Amino acid sequence: MPSIPIIEQHTLASQAGLPPGPNNISGSGLEALGRGIGAAGEAGTEGQLLAIKKQNEDAIADANDQLQQTRSEWIQRLTERKQSADPGAPDFTPSLLKDFDADAAQRLATAGTPTAKRYLQQRLADVRVGLYQDAVGFESQEATKHRLDQLTNAQGNAESAAEFHPENFSKLWGEQATAIDASGIDPAQRDTVSTASRYGLADAAVRGMIRRDPRGALKALNNEKSTDPALQALKFDDRERLRAQATIEVHRLDEQARIAQEKREADGERAVNEYYRQIATGVPATGVMQSAWQRRVNGTTSAPEFRQLLDGEQTVQTVLRRPPADQIAYVQQEGARLEAGGGDMKDIAFYTRLKTAVEKNVQTLTQSPLLYNAQRTGVDTAPIDLNNLSTPEGTQTIAAQIQERATTIAAMQKRFGSMVQNKPLLPQEASTLASLIDKGTPAQTAGLFGTLRNAAGSDETYRALIQQVAPDSPVKALAGLLAAKQRDLTLQRHWIGSDVVASSPDVARTLLEGDSLLNPGKDAKGQDGKPKASLYLPTDNTLQADFQDQVGTAFADRPGAAQIAFQAVQSYYVGKASQTGRLAANNKDIDSKILKEAITATLGTVVDYNGKGEVLAPWGMDSATFQTAVQNSYDQAVKSGQIKPLEVGQLGQLGLRNAGDGTYYVTAGRKYVADSRGRPVVLNVTP
Repeated sequence: MPSIPIIEQHTLASQAGLPPGPNNISGSGLEALGRGIGAAGEAGTEGQLLAIKKQNEDAIADANDQLQQTRSEWIQRLTERKQSADPGAPDFTPSLLKDFDADAAQRLATAGTPTAKRYLQQRLADVRVGLYQDAVGFESQEATKHRLDQLTNAQGNAESAAEFHPENFSKLWGEQATAIDASGIDPAQRDTVSTASRYGLADAAVRGMIRRDPRGALKALNNEKSTDPALQALKFDDRERLRAQATIEVHRLDEQARIAQEKREADGERAVNEYYRQIATGVPATGVMQSAWQRRVNGTTSAPEFRQLLDGEQTVQTVLRRPPADQIAYVQQEGARLEAGGGDMKDIAFYTRLKTAVEKNVQTLTQSPLLYNAQRTGVDTAPIDLNNLSTPEGTQTIAAQIQERATTIAAMQKRFGSMVQNKPLLPQEASTLASLIDKGTPAQTAGLFGTLRNAAGSDETYRALIQQVAPDSPVKALAGLLAAKQRDLTLQRHWIGSDVVASSPDVARTLLEGDSLLNPGKDAKGQDGKPKASLYLPTDNTLQADFQDQVGTAFADRPGAAQIAFQAVQSYYVGKASQTGRLAANNKDIDSKILKEAITATLGTVVDYNGKGEVLAPWGMDSATFQTAVQNSYDQAVKSGQIKPLEVGQLGQLGLRNAGDGTYYVTAGRKYVADSRGRPVVLNVTP
């Protein structure tokens, strides 16, 4: 802000006038003393005259001391009053003289003789005149300085107003000019202050124009014929400086705009990529998500691509709402259409997005039906705290949750078909259940299986729960399935005496005991006093060879199932051996009776059907019953028209192969027997 020049103004004492002071004394002090002595000489003796003289001399000396003290003190007081004076020093001189007169009167009262009093009075009057002249000059100077300060402050406020409201320049200048004219400062000062004020206001107004609209201000500054009053009031140097400032500001804004656009472009690309990833999940984006992406791509080069994605997403979501088989068929049709007719990059990109979305959608639907349902409905599946199975209240709550999930999955299977797997547990819950099964004792685990079966509400749901933990604890999962069968199994038949019969819970406990020996917990490993599996079990190779001899081809084309089956048989063998105290004499000592029982108890009876290869009968079913059940199932297939016996021969000429729990493929040599639709015949043999 330009400062207003300050020009000091002095007022002489003779111009200001001198207010009344103490009465003047005619003549000097010595003359007054002489007259006193003459008067005394006429009245008395020479001694009296000398005494009077001495008294007057002492009194005048005291008066002179008072005079010098007064002068010194009031010079100091004047300096202090100047330093503490209010702005403009209002009423400075009258106040100073009033206080001086009061002080002088007190000092005059102390004069010892009339002569000394007249002397002191005259000299104090001289001091008063000096104080007056100094005070009135100071007061005049301070008044002028104060008015200039007021004008400077007003100028600063006016310039701030002009910078924020350049259009008010003429009004603000008019107010300042009026105040300057009425300030009472001398004409030379007034002209200087007025000129500086006008330049300063014009400069501030144009700065405001630049801040408000740099491009418009630069255009106006470059127009020498502009009629804007602020521009017209500028000095040439100020105009050039402000033109350079406006140019810099325009360049800065251009650079800011360029950087901002680059940021918007980058963010627009990120928004499109986020949309790509969302589409790839197969989960439809919410309206809020699409609106947010739309705002981010507006005004960028990504906007057309986003529009294409938005249009394509509608098609993708329409496809994803179809049954899985239809989704896969649609993708195949699109792929065939592209191969036959070709397509541009847009078509290829859409096909890729569609294929990825369908693959993930089908995978989620079939492998994680609860997650799929949550994604489609927007309602998350409430988590199950399986640790609460230890309390009746917790078990009741868990039972309600599991059965509600089972209902949801059943509805999805009805809508989308058998591709939807029955998985009532979320992945983290399946891990929790596996951990609970793994860390419990055999008795605790058997109890957990019973509680879980009651919570499941049905064998089908319970089986689904157990199967979800099979990858982590396959032997224990099998024990869980056996525990829920609640059936008896004949382990040994005796012509004389009772048969050896075991219930499915008994088999499960034996399995769990053996597994705990084969796979002790972290805390049990390496501790003295704990039984070791090697006490009862020879080497794996020896047991495995005997296992293969007994099961034969029961696990043909099912290597994974064979591995789990061997682990189960191994666990039962160790558990049974530990129960009976049958120790292994050496690393090849296999108890064939226990091994056969282990296979029958864990897997079921091994049957060489028609001499065409071994299969496993349903758990608990003996060989004769199995033969009858197969015949009945075969006859039903013939009766329903599923197969024609004349084309494939009699059942006695056919073989079987395990397809699942209680289901079997029918084979003729190395081929599967096909039904009327060309699909492999599957016989359902249930207890």
